[in-house]
Amino acid sequence: MKLEGYVQKYFSDRGFGFIAENKNLHFFHITSCSFIPQEGQRVMFNVGVGKKGPAAVEVALVESGVVAGGAK
Repeated sequence: MKLEGYVQKYFSDRGFGFIAENKNLHFFHITSCSFIPQEGQRVMFNVGVGKKGPAAVEVALVESGVVAGGAK
C-alpha cells in the first residue's frame, strides 16, 4: 500500500533521511529514491524491511513543489 508524506529531514552527507507521514516518521536511504531528496518534497512510498527494521522503500516524488514551511 502506497503512503504519502514529505521529506522532513535529509542528511546528504550520510545518504539517509526521514519522511513524515501523518504522525509517523519513516527512515529512508538514498538507494530507495530515484531522485535527490530535498526537505519539504512531497513523496509516495511503500514500507519495507531495512537493515535495522522498517524503512520507506520505492520513494517517488508526488509533485515538484515543496510543503510550505516544511509543514509539521
